[in-house]
Amino acid sequence: MRSFTRSNRRIRKEWQDSFTVGIEELDVQHRTLLYLINETGDLADAQNTAKSATFTALNAMILYAENHFRTEEDYFERYTYPEHCQQKEEHEAFVDSVFSMAQELDKESALSLGSIILFLEDWYTDRVPGADQEYKQFLSIKIADEAKVVHI
Repeated sequence: MRSFTRSNRRIRKEWQDSFTVGIEELDVQHRTLLYLINETGDLADAQNTAKSATFTALNAMILYAENHFRTEEDYFERYTYPEHCQQKEEHEAFVDSVFSMAQELDKESALSLGSIILFLEDWYTDRVPGADQEYKQFLSIKIADEAKVVHI
């Protein structure tokens, strides 16, 4: 969902409790990813920001997302999450899409940085309260069971 103010500038996406997956490490990473998307969007909105600075921020956000995906996938593998392969494929598709869009933008195509930011915001607000919530209960049960075994 695209959100703009009256001045036609984006509205920063805010963290919502519905984004919480119950694993502090992943929640912190989700918050940071949202922060990076917002910061990249703010740079894209600014009239006086150099294109190179925006590309640098976009690349940093993508690298952070890749690191976050590896962390999630480590949890999936450790606790044998049944949708692990599907999640990994979706992560790879996301990174490939964003890198492809960034390359198109660099070629001065019709694609705009604003459209990339909107894609990132839409992806985040669909993904974290959607697909990421699917593993929340599964992992919380597995982690709780593991904690019980450790304390016995």
